[in-house]
Amino acid sequence: MLPRTLLPLTLLLLPLVGSLASPDEPAEPEPVAVLDLARLEKGLPREWELRTSEGDVDVLTARDQAREGRSWVCVEGAQDERVLSLLCDGASFSLNRDVSDLDLDAHCMLEWEWKADALPAEADMREPRRNDQALQVLVQLDTSAKRVISYVWDTTAPVGTTGSESYAMGLYKVKVLCVQSGTEGLGDWHKLRRDLRADYKALYGSDDFPGVIGVRIQSNAQHTRSVASGAVRSLVFRPAGAPAAR
Repeated sequence: MLPRTLLPLTLLLLPLVGSLASPDEPAEPEPVAVLDLARLEKGLPREWELRTSEGDVDVLTARDQAREGRSWVCVEGAQDERVLSLLCDGASFSLNRDVSDLDLDAHCMLEWEWKADALPAEADMREPRRNDQALQVLVQLDTSAKRVISYVWDTTAPVGTTGSESYAMGLYKVKVLCVQSGTEGLGDWHKLRRDLRADYKALYGSDDFPGVIGVRIQSNAQHTRSVASGAVRSLVFRPAGAPAAR
């Protein structure tokens, strides 16, 4: 039997001991990084594919290999500071990844870091003939209607501007949201964080968030026939309620 003087302390510790001994509680889902710049295949991040809609695009191992009048993508920098840099010269291209094999059911927060260095001249997402952006991050949703959310850094349209687009003969329906605009912060890194569930409801009018099956990093300058450039260095899906990374 414990001495009487130790009984109050023992009783105080019992709740703590009980809370530590609960291995059956589900663990918080881990963030899922989908842009691994440390592992390359043919010059691109593994599991990412280059698709060109217009123009000529080169995959470089160093940007001094760039040829005049041609667009390019290049993973560059020290091993722990690599970035995906791109230049779009009157072209339209994207890097795409299928994420349907990943368990993202609990991950409705999307976080990424990008930096725009040059914006397409006089571009404006509200005008089809000037609808170019240096940087876009697109999310393909797991719906039979092939719905897409596109987050853009626009040259002219104010932050918060929305629009609708389609591609592949109208097969894909795209809701566009301007999350950064103009030259303010040009050349600096910016971390953005979006609640996909909330944006889906706001843009598509549905509470039934379908999940994600694909992501895309895109650059367009074909309408304005100008030059745009920038870089991306992270793209992470996080569970709802998870704190933002510093």
